[in-house]
Amino acid sequence: MSYDLLNLLAVAISCLVILTSFFGTTVPANQKTTLLALIFAGFFCGSLLTVGTGFIFAGAFSGAMLLVLAFRGVRRLVIAELQAQLQNYEAMVKFATERFAAITGAEPDQITRRDLYRAIDSGNFTGDELAMLKHMLRYIYDIGHSRYDRSMAISAGYPTMMPPYSHAISKADLESYESRLKERYRSWTGLN
Repeated sequence: MSYDLLNLLAVAISCLVILTSFFGTTVPANQKTTLLALIFAGFFCGSLLTVGTGFIFAGAFSGAMLLVLAFRGVRRLVIAELQAQLQNYEAMVKFATERFAAITGAEPDQITRRDLYRAIDSGNFTGDELAMLKHMLRYIYDIGHSRYDRSMAISAGYPTMMPPYSHAISKADLESYESRLKERYRSWTGLN
């Protein structure tokens, strides 16, 4: 097989993947810019890697195709995570609202990671409730809010590598979780 035929084949396959990813899928407009930037970055990186090999066009298009496929994979993972949250959010919000006082620890107005770990280890919750606690722990970044944590800000004269912020869940976070989750899902899928 000649170099020209291999180049042509690689360019054709790459173009097919790139064009169907950009025009043939339901990628929302807010992500098309990211996709376009990845295509250009892939062209640039792929052509740099294949300079002097005789496969510069194939390298450029293949580089773009690989970044587009990576984008599609990450997008699918994010959407799957959001769908998992959408399936459980009503039960989780109901459970967390009803058992808020039983879950909270030193700070009665919010649930921290520490509170969730303590609640999981306490043995005071049933199997389904433990599943809800683990769900809350896994998605605390999405459910709750970022807050300043004094216990993390302490350093013994050395600069800390970790910012003194952690996440917590308040009752207000639980009330607004549905709308924030649906907005995030809509921005990733373009669907309502």
